[in-house]
Amino acid sequence: MLERGKEWQAGEFPADVAGILGTTRSDLNPLGLYEFLNYRDISVIKGSGLGGTSLINANVAIVPDREVFQLGGWPRSVRYDDMLPYYDRARNMLAAGPVPGAAAC
Repeated sequence: MLERGKEWQAGEFPADVAGILGTTRSDLNPLGLYEFLNYRDISVIKGSGLGGTSLINANVAIVPDREVFQLGGWPRSVRYDDMLPYYDRARNMLAAGPVPGAAAC
């Protein structure tokens, strides 16, 4: 496995928009943490550094709305109510909680 970029230690990650913009990977900043790609149908954010994309998943996840499971592309065997115990299990196992200081959506 190859990794691209530097090793980021706890406490080094940007905590605001200015910090994120300052650590964006580009020709001028080849060791930047974040790389943004925009296409017609999708936008992608990638992590560059020891740890790869796990550097940026930021442990942020939401339980999707019930309507998401009705969209095309989901297997009909996957139902919202069947998934709820697994979201709860992951939340408990990871000791997940709200992002401090973030506004509720």
